[in-house]
Amino acid sequence: MRRTTRTIKHQQVCTILAGLLWFVALMLSFVPASPPAVTIVLYSLTIALSAIRMLSPVWHSLRKLSLDMNLLMTAAVIGALLLGEWAEGALILWLFALADWIEDKSMARTSRAIESLMQLAPDRVRLLRDDESEWLVPPEDVPTGSRIRLQPGERVGLDARILSGCSQIMQAQVTGEPMPVEVTPGDKVYAGSINGNGVLLLETMRPAGDSTVARIVKLVQEARRTKAPMQKTVERFALFYTPLVFATAILITAIPVLLFQQPLHLWGYRSLVVLLVGCPCAFIIATPITLVSGLTVAARCGILIKGGAALEQADRIKAMVFDKTGTLTTGKPLVQKVMNLPGNTPSEILGMAAAISGGSGHLLGNALREHCMQHQIPIPAASAVTLRPGFGAQGVLHNQTHLVGRMNAFAPTALPMAWREDLNQLGQAGYALVCVGTPESVCGVIALADSVRPEAPGALQKLKTLGLHHLALLSGDHQDAVDTLARHLPLDIARGGCLPAAKLEALHAMQQQYGITAMIGDGINDAPALAGADLGIAMGAGSDQALETADIALITDDIGCLPLLMQIARKTTKRVKCNIALALILKFGFLAIASIGFASLWMAVLADMGASLIVITSGLHLLREDISAHGSAMHKC
Repeated sequence: MRRTTRTIKHQQVCTILAGLLWFVALMLSFVPASPPAVTIVLYSLTIALSAIRMLSPVWHSLRKLSLDMNLLMTAAVIGALLLGEWAEGALILWLFALADWIEDKSMARTSRAIESLMQLAPDRVRLLRDDESEWLVPPEDVPTGSRIRLQPGERVGLDARILSGCSQIMQAQVTGEPMPVEVTPGDKVYAGSINGNGVLLLETMRPAGDSTVARIVKLVQEARRTKAPMQKTVERFALFYTPLVFATAILITAIPVLLFQQPLHLWGYRSLVVLLVGCPCAFIIATPITLVSGLTVAARCGILIKGGAALEQADRIKAMVFDKTGTLTTGKPLVQKVMNLPGNTPSEILGMAAAISGGSGHLLGNALREHCMQHQIPIPAASAVTLRPGFGAQGVLHNQTHLVGRMNAFAPTALPMAWREDLNQLGQAGYALVCVGTPESVCGVIALADSVRPEAPGALQKLKTLGLHHLALLSGDHQDAVDTLARHLPLDIARGGCLPAAKLEALHAMQQQYGITAMIGDGINDAPALAGADLGIAMGAGSDQALETADIALITDDIGCLPLLMQIARKTTKRVKCNIALALILKFGFLAIASIGFASLWMAVLADMGASLIVITSGLHLLREDISAHGSAMHKC
């Protein structure tokens, strides 16, 4: 159980006081005139203060008849006192209490590293009422769907969507993105982010307790309570190892004393040394503290890993399956090409299309309007705009009726013959075609398509460099569009027309052929494959179903984090294995020395505490270490 800060401080006071009493008793033992009873009382007080922390776990172990490290330590102390070794018995318990306090401080540090995120959100937000009045209220009191105003320099109080205004948002503490992000209406902002120099009107998306930051903290806390496979393996080993050490210690005393009439004090002392050296705390603590450090580093970088088991699995990935829309692509249609007849420039074609369809609410109409605004293309005033479902929209521009929409909205002869072949090729490649003109004559065609994420080619290539030699694309889009995308990416296979059941079937086939397979997606239709994969990874801006189903969520919505995820997983699991190996080598090496009598009780405790401190320090070092093998992958931290 993780202890509170107050408990840790109380333990610190007791440990420091016990150490001072032990030192005073040791000094008095060298004073000839000092009564032995005084030193025994001081050693007893040292033992009492040091044992406060151990009483509950020792009683728990006795009730369950479980031979664990607490009972080993207790047996060693009692044995030392029976042999008259008061100084060493008190030192054993004090050093154990010191190591336990350092361990608690270390775990508290990993807790603070992630829980400090909860302090990012402000305690008041500017809530707008129906009468446009502004009230400062706690974020917990703001219902979902409320409007809040964000002034320059203020922190965002809740996860929200921008209704109006433009600004720059610094969200490094939440998503790991080191540079300010330009935000416009429709963009999402996260609680804890810092606003730039613009005034923003926001609409809250979820309650304060369900914000992105709160979910990160909650899931990392849950991850601490769940044990990773490596941790379970170590604890199973300790179940057999600890009784073996206890039995060995008994035999070290029993055989020489009972069979060969050797001195009880000599061999009893050696058995106590073996008990202390064999204490399994070093390799037990090696796993959880390192895994929690790895989870914390990942969360700082915008990678939410739901437990140590998922972190371990990320280290073992052999193949990856990607969804297309919203994963390898931006998920938003962008203008790719404009075809125009003489008399109208491409900018004029785009302006006319945005004037008529930009206010329709249609995905393509919104994309055209945003394109014109971003590129400062004038949008003329249109009148009498009406929607024609299934065809497009029409309106009056320059006193003439214009249409914007599909080719079937125009007369059969409206489209220039010279364009037909090119348009057929664009249509087969997956482009959405928007025609602009009068009912009798098309004067321009705009081709829009979902674009490849800028970071995708580099991320996939780096995954191959890291050893993932099979990367697959499974999409519900038609094959031509998938083939067009695949030409820009280092994919081994690209398959279109995959419904959710087909994705899952193809995923199972890859698992049988390549082994551990990860699935990366963002939509509702990806949820079955995310659940069926050995490791499900959801994009941060994806559907709630995908985020809930996945084992890992990329809060940054950036697949460039995938190589970083693998590097964190590999570094963490490698560190765990090294720590366990180091602890076992130190244990068995010192056991060999102790069994032949070349070690004392205090040396045994120092060896055990030293091994624990080494693995704790090694695990905590992940919190500040550059995980990347290439020197730059941790830039987002």
